[in-house]
Amino acid sequence: MMPAVLEHLKHPNPKVRHASLHCIGQISDDMTEDFQEEYGAEVLPALIAALNDPVPRVSAHCCSAITNFMDGASEELVEPHMQTISPILAGLMKTGISIQKENSVTAFASTAVVVKEKFNEHFGESIDLLLECLNENQGPQYQQFRAQTIEAVTLICSGVSEEIFATKAPVIIQAMLFIQKSNMDDNDPQRSYLLSAWQRICLIMKKDFAPYLTEILPPILSMA
Repeated sequence: MMPAVLEHLKHPNPKVRHASLHCIGQISDDMTEDFQEEYGAEVLPALIAALNDPVPRVSAHCCSAITNFMDGASEELVEPHMQTISPILAGLMKTGISIQKENSVTAFASTAVVVKEKFNEHFGESIDLLLECLNENQGPQYQQFRAQTIEAVTLICSGVSEEIFATKAPVIIQAMLFIQKSNMDDNDPQRSYLLSAWQRICLIMKKDFAPYLTEILPPILSMA
């Protein structure tokens, strides 16, 4: 079955390509780890190629399929493809439409988490890119993207070594505080994403997180 599904990723009709990506994403989720182990060597390069689909919604759906695929992928499978997939996802974050931005940033974080500390060497530039995305996308139409970018930052931080995280900890915390202190409305998704993000940072820093509590807690309590 999979050869036929992969072949349809090149179909001239974008609805067929979209459906093929949906199929891969669903199987990745339903048969997690077994599917990736059996077909990953063929599926992952095909997904990376599909990121360049000229139809934005197809490209965005490819990002979602990659996120599902990464949940069951091994470090050994993903690591050789990092140099190829990362720049494409970064480009979608920077220049894509909203749905491409949102799905690509989650796919980027999912990919980084798989390779764990092998992502150390890419950590600095990746965090700079994500923080740049937060600064450049301020409009209300980007609230969901900003929320998912906050999530991506802290997921990536959870995967690298504590020493590497420490090099960017202050700027990450200040960026999160700036967002937290902004005038977010009750329906802003950044509110709930920030709560989860602070939990991840706290688990990484442990006792070193304590000095920041006086700044972090009051705005959180005011959101309750």
